Amino acid sequence: MLVINLLQRGVGFARNIALCYFLSEAQLGLWGLASSFFCLAAPLAVLGLPGTFGRFVEVYRSRGQLVRFLLMSIVIALSGYLTLAFSLVFFCGISSVAIFGEPLSAWDMCLVTSALGFIILFNAITELVSGLRMPKTVSSMHAANSVAFTLLSLIGLYWFRDWRILVVAFAGATLVGIAPSVRVLLSLGRGSCQDQQPVPWSTIARRVLPFAASVWVINFLLNSFDLVDRYGLLHFSSQANLNDDVHSLVGQLHSGKLIPTLLSNFAVMLSGVVLPYLAADWECGRLDRVVSSLRTSVKFGSIFFLMMSIGALIASPFLFTWLLHGRYADGLAILPKALTVCCWMSIALFLSNYFWCAERGRLLGVLTAAGLIANIGLCFWWIPAMGLHGAMNANVVASGFLLVLMIFALKQWKIEFDASTYVVLSAPLVLMLGPVPAAFVCGAMIIAVSRTSWLLSTEEKQGIDALIVPRLQRLGWKPSTIWAR
Repeated sequence: MLVINLLQRGVGFARNIALCYFLSEAQLGLWGLASSFFCLAAPLAVLGLPGTFGRFVEVYRSRGQLVRFLLMSIVIALSGYLTLAFSLVFFCGISSVAIFGEPLSAWDMCLVTSALGFIILFNAITELVSGLRMPKTVSSMHAANSVAFTLLSLIGLYWFRDWRILVVAFAGATLVGIAPSVRVLLSLGRGSCQDQQPVPWSTIARRVLPFAASVWVINFLLNSFDLVDRYGLLHFSSQANLNDDVHSLVGQLHSGKLIPTLLSNFAVMLSGVVLPYLAADWECGRLDRVVSSLRTSVKFGSIFFLMMSIGALIASPFLFTWLLHGRYADGLAILPKALTVCCWMSIALFLSNYFWCAERGRLLGVLTAAGLIANIGLCFWWIPAMGLHGAMNANVVASGFLLVLMIFALKQWKIEFDASTYVVLSAPLVLMLGPVPAAFVCGAMIIAVSRTSWLLSTEEKQGIDALIVPRLQRLGWKPSTIWAR
C-alpha cells in the first residue's frame, strides 16, 4: 500500500508541476479555486454520510444490516447533491462570483457541478471500500485516479490551455479510479452481505445521522481551514479590483502548496486506513490499544512528515527555478511555512481518530471552529498588509493553535503525552529556518529513536518488531529486531 501510494504521489507531483508549466498564473489560480471548491463541496453536498463508512460499515456488516445502512445513505446523499447542484446552476451569477471571484455562465457551472457529482461518487466508493478494511484496493483506486487524471489533463492541455479542461479531466479520472473497486461492489450486489437482521431505517438513522452531522460539520470546517488562504486572497486582497492579479496571487499560492497538498492527501489516506482498525478495537473494549496506537502514530507521523518536508525543501529550488523558470518565486518563498502547516494538520488528523472512535464529533467541531475563526481573523488582518506571506502566517498560527486545543482536550480524557512527544510535535518549526537546520534536527531525532528509548519506548519498539520482523523474515531477511543495538 505504501509503495503504491508513493508512486501515486510521484505521478501527482509530476502532473502538478506540468500544470504550473502549461498554465498561466491566472489560469492556475482559477483551477486552484475549482479544486478548492470540489474539496469543500463534495462532503458538504452529501451531508457527511460517506464519511461515516469508516466508523459504521464494520459495525453494521457484523450485525447483518449493511445493505439497509448503505441504501439509507445513498438516498439521503443523492438528495443533498441534487439540491446543491440545482442551487449553484440556478443562481450561477452569485455562486460563480463567490467561488471564482468573477461571473461565469450557466454552462460553466453545469460543467463544475457535473464534475462534482463524479467526484462524490468516487469518494463514496473509496470510503466504502476503506470501511470494509481493504486498504490495498483503496490505494489502487487512488493510484488509478491519479494516473488517469495526469494523462487526460496533459492531453487536454496540449490542445487547450484552459482550466475547464482540467475540470473535465478530473471528472473522467474518477470513473477510471472506480475500476479497481468493481469486484468489491459486485460481491455486495450479488448478496454476499444481504441483511440477516432487518431493522427500520429509523433505528439506524438515530445512531448514524448525528455522527454524520458531526462528520459534515467537521469536514466543512477542516476543508474551510485549508482553503481560507485562497479565498482570503480572493476577497480580502487590496488588489481585489484587478481579477487577473488576484487570480495570479492564488496561482502563486497554489504552486507553493503543491508539495504540502500531496503530503496532506497522503496523511488523509493513512488516517482513513487506521480508523476502521481503531474502531474495531474500540468496539471490542480494547481502549488501551487505541491509546497506544494513537501515541505511536503521532510520533511516527511527525518524524515521517518532517523528513518528507525536508526533502521537499532540498528539491524545491531545482523545481521552481529550473523546471518552472522562476515564474513562481512567491510560491517558493512560502513553501517552508506551507510545509509546517502540513505537518501539524497531518498530526491533527491522526488525533481526530480518537474523537471519532469516542463519537465526540461535536467537541472536535468546536475545536476546529475555534481554529477556523482564528485563521479567518488573522487572514482578514494580515492579507491586506502582507499578501501571500500574511495568508501563510495566519495558517501557521491557526494550525498550531488547533493542535494545542486537541491535545488539551485529549488530556481531559486522561490521555497524556510525554515530553518527547511535544519535542517531536514542535520540530516542524525548524522548517522555516531552512533545509540544513531542519535536516540536522531530523537526523538527531532519528538517532534518538533508533538508539535510545527517549522518543520511542521499549514497549513501542517491541510492538513494531512484532509487526515488521516476521514479514522481513518471510522475505528472506533474518533480523531479530529492526533497531540499532
